[in-house]
Amino acid sequence: MSLNKKPSSGKNGKTPSTKPTCDAGEAAPIDPITVAIGASAGGLEALEQLFNGMPADQDLCFVVIMHHPPDAPLLLPGILSRHTAMQVVIATEGMPLLPNTVCVIPATYGLILRSGRVCARCVRAVMPSASSH
Repeated sequence: MSLNKKPSSGKNGKTPSTKPTCDAGEAAPIDPITVAIGASAGGLEALEQLFNGMPADQDLCFVVIMHHPPDAPLLLPGILSRHTAMQVVIATEGMPLLPNTVCVIPATYGLILRSGRVCARCVRAVMPSASSH
């Protein structure tokens, strides 16, 4: 699933990762407090401001769900990594929720957080076109 075109290095000097920090079979080191944030496409500036002001060492895991076109490359991890020193990753099935991490949910995916892990499922919903309103 190639959703991410080589994003640029972020504020922390690291390229956003598309892989979980530890294997899905390993237990998550701790169960961090998870902060879920939903935003429409117009919410990017608010996300940038939030992460600009958020210390990277608070042991929080942020899960970001943002509306974006399903067939477009997922650019959000690269954008957010320029506004935080936290690791920014694309959520993948079975990955643990880790402290000081921002997990971005891919387009067309629904998300369940269960026992400190991501359960991402493709939900290919039919989106109404702008002309149908």
